Amino acid sequence: MRTLTYIRFLQNLLQRDLRHNQTGATAIEYSLTLALIILAYIGIASDVGQSLFQILDTTVNCMDGNCED
Repeated sequence: MRTLTYIRFLQNLLQRDLRHNQTGATAIEYSLTLALIILAYIGIASDVGQSLFQILDTTVNCMDGNCED
């Protein structure tokens, strides 16, 4: 009988805490938002890096006298 009472107490405690505790959900939401921002930054940085490489490569070729119009 005592074990059953203890189990019910734990069930009620966990259910009450899970209903009112939003810190875990908030942390997950912030983590997902941060992950999306990082992925967007990586994509943008990659595109900018490729464009910058092409510009610098064209500049070096023009300085060597192999400039194409």
